[in-house]
Amino acid sequence: MEEAIIKALASAGPFAILFFWALYDKSQLTKQVMQDSKEREDRLVVERQASEKKSQEREEKLMICLDNLSLQYGGLCRDIDETKDDISGIKGDLSEVKQDIKILKDRGK
Repeated sequence: MEEAIIKALASAGPFAILFFWALYDKSQLTKQVMQDSKEREDRLVVERQASEKKSQEREEKLMICLDNLSLQYGGLCRDIDETKDDISGIKGDLSEVKQDIKILKDRGK
């Protein structure tokens, strides 16, 4: 088969041989480019999947951190409310002590 093609091209002249060679060479180059593209695409798909997995793991860790921070924030809010209540109680006690001191001073005069 190949010999028949070569003989037919040889009889058609050197330009036919050059044309056929260029066509064949282009075909081989296209095959190689397509193979390289396929390999690159496969590699990129794997890299993207790995990146998505890492992103998902990072997001899960961040959500856990947010949950922990929310719990801590709730505890801090309760502590602040208790501190406010304690301060209000102390202010009330101080007001009573001031009134008692004032009464004692007035009696002593």
